[in-house]
Amino acid sequence: MEVIQKVRDRAQELFNQGYETDIGGYIRKGFEIFEKDIGNFIGYTVLFAIICVVSSFTIIGPLLVSGPLTAGFFIVARKIRKGETYEFGTFFKGFDYFVPLLLYSLIGGILTSLGFIALIIPGIYLAVAWMFSILFIVFGDMEF
Repeated sequence: MEVIQKVRDRAQELFNQGYETDIGGYIRKGFEIFEKDIGNFIGYTVLFAIICVVSSFTIIGPLLVSGPLTAGFFIVARKIRKGETYEFGTFFKGFDYFVPLLLYSLIGGILTSLGFIALIIPGIYLAVAWMFSILFIVFGDMEF
């Protein structure tokens, strides 16, 4: 609960003080991070795609791997941004959060799908509302 209170306090602080959004700056920073290790990012993306294709031959395969593999991109990008050392295996550190990411993928996917089936708008709302869940689980140390 301590992490949730920190998030609420930070949100309230931003609400009170205001916050400026610089979309172009965020995209530029993302490309700067990518350019620092293009080879590993491309290699991991190819490996990610292969694993997803192979896992899609089973019903639950994509649920098992998509969250942790996606988290790997964020983990490495954060290490690059902070100037920390890492190796290619760091991309797979998302599996350290396997259970919460699995629950997010499973429950979030079901509820979002139901939202799309019921009416398209609830599905869009849920997809947008939960799009940062992986970041909260990995970096906010939150449970599903």
